[in-house]
Amino acid sequence: MKLIITLLWIISTFANLEKCKQSLESDAAAIVQFLTGNLTSISPVKRLYYSGRDSNDLGLYNLCLGVEDSQYLLLRTPMDILEIYLGLCVPKDCDADSIKSLIRGHPNPHLDLSILKASNMNFEINSPTEHTLSAFGGFIIAITFFFAILVFAGTLIEHLDKPKKQKIIEEEKEIMVELTEKSEMVDISLNFPQKTNILSPKLKYFFINCSMIKNWEKLFDTKFNENLKIFDGIRVMSLGWVILVQVFLARVQWAVINAEDIPYIFGWASTAFDYGGFYAVDTFVWICGFFMGYLSLKEIQNFPKSFRWGFKTLRKIAKTVPAYIFILAFVVSVVPTMGSGPNWHFVDEYLTKDCEKYWWANLLFLNNFIPGGMGSHCISQTWYIASELQLFLFGIFFITIYCYYPKKFSWILASVVFLSEFVLRIILAAEYEISIAFVAEKNVTNETNQIFFVKPYCRVTVYLFGFLSAIIYLQSKSERVFDGFGKQIVGIYQEKRFGAVLSFAIGLGLLNLQIFGQMPCYSDKDNDFQGYSRTGNILSFATNGFFIGLSYSMMFLPLLLDYLSIITSFLSWKGWIPFSNLTFSTFLVHLAVVYGLFSAEEYGYVFTTLNQFSDFIYILFCSYFFGLVLYLLIEAPFKNFLTNIFSRPKNTQDEPLLLVNP
Repeated sequence: MKLIITLLWIISTFANLEKCKQSLESDAAAIVQFLTGNLTSISPVKRLYYSGRDSNDLGLYNLCLGVEDSQYLLLRTPMDILEIYLGLCVPKDCDADSIKSLIRGHPNPHLDLSILKASNMNFEINSPTEHTLSAFGGFIIAITFFFAILVFAGTLIEHLDKPKKQKIIEEEKEIMVELTEKSEMVDISLNFPQKTNILSPKLKYFFINCSMIKNWEKLFDTKFNENLKIFDGIRVMSLGWVILVQVFLARVQWAVINAEDIPYIFGWASTAFDYGGFYAVDTFVWICGFFMGYLSLKEIQNFPKSFRWGFKTLRKIAKTVPAYIFILAFVVSVVPTMGSGPNWHFVDEYLTKDCEKYWWANLLFLNNFIPGGMGSHCISQTWYIASELQLFLFGIFFITIYCYYPKKFSWILASVVFLSEFVLRIILAAEYEISIAFVAEKNVTNETNQIFFVKPYCRVTVYLFGFLSAIIYLQSKSERVFDGFGKQIVGIYQEKRFGAVLSFAIGLGLLNLQIFGQMPCYSDKDNDFQGYSRTGNILSFATNGFFIGLSYSMMFLPLLLDYLSIITSFLSWKGWIPFSNLTFSTFLVHLAVVYGLFSAEEYGYVFTTLNQFSDFIYILFCSYFFGLVLYLLIEAPFKNFLTNIFSRPKNTQDEPLLLVNP
């Protein structure tokens, strides 16, 4: 039976190939007739005109599909660090396998294609990806409309209720004034106007929690107090930096028309800000560590006998999950059906790859390990949500040690963690021959990003620097000494006149050294972007986490301790607040915006600094717009409900969703 099936497949393949050859020969003859002025059919000429003519020329996709008996195919082949594309408008008789066989040189070919010299080239030919809306996708759209109706209803109810409330308040004031003037000692509650509600109080409360008016106003409320307001500005700028690097990564993988320039562009100083954006993730890790230490210590200080770690963890997960699950479901089931074209395959590769098999790993916050310890690519950026929660659990362990054992032991433990990550990074760098430049062939082949970039054990040092900085900050605000080593560090800032300025300058210098120190590697295009020696790459990679964490602590601590007022005022500016409150939602949607909008393009891309900057502004605006939609539709209403479920004592502050939970 297997032999019969195999023979049928071979016969079918040869038959399809023969039809394709005949169709191409007919096209060639028609084109010759066109050139000699004896046109019999215009379709072959259109197919030729609508095909690409050079590297990364995608042709004219939509016009090709409009030609009778035609289809569009995309040739895709790797070349150095890039991929080269070519759009082909061919007869319908030519499927992808037929064209691939012809290019590779099928036995006894009727057409001489040896001029392409592609018989040994590793390439693919595919039809553009198209998706149809599934039943689950339809269900998600229905859910989206349901939430939109709730928001509209809540907004309408609150809008209609506001004048009534204002009127009642004014009437109450008038009655109070009148009674005060008469000095009458009566039961004044009987004189107040009684309000009648069509809706029950609980139902009304439910709808108003969904109200756009209420949640829009909350968007302008800062989550921070004291000098912590600097984190509004830091979060917004860091998220912008994350989006910048995503735009850069997307564009260099596109059909870049000036592809020969890309290896040189990697070496530009301006490009260092692009790949330096990887350190923006560490900014969020540091902030998460800081707030873990700050809020936990404050809560333990106020309620030492009622601090519940399990409750704290459950609350954090509960506030993350609603918007996260919605985006996961929407991106997997709806976004792929929203477009098509020669570039649409990027949506599958960078947004929904692995989702069909491993979507559940995202819900367990293990998608940076499952499958096989490497992690999945299901909505790629969500590895951070898993990693941040894993670091949060480590933070619970560390705060327990800090609170119930001698403080000296915690600082020693932190040093051990720093050393352990340093050794682990050396082992990983030596084993996988890691280069600082992410574009190095060995990095791409070994998927080193999945080995270290998405893992918590390669970011725990930065997290601990944030945590320890919170201890130092709290010690500076405390009249009693609860941490001797922290008090010594505070003393350095207080006693030395230029200590704060020097600390900030050194921290900024260390950060720039990490960013621009990569330039020799990215400039070494002829040596697989190695730049440094093998030992140099290993040491640079091994010390990276420590110096990034140290640089952020040296930069942020002077600001938190109320030095450098100009910078502090800038980062605490009220204009940052609404964008800071949108950080989580914008983080969740930004990659879908990048690949959704770019993948819908049907043409190649000319990579220049100006084009990239304009793309960045466009994507930044769209990301915050769709982030606002997600915030008003899902994040804010659920946060209102969960705030009441997970009520906290009055003397504590809620932990912001830093996502980034970046």
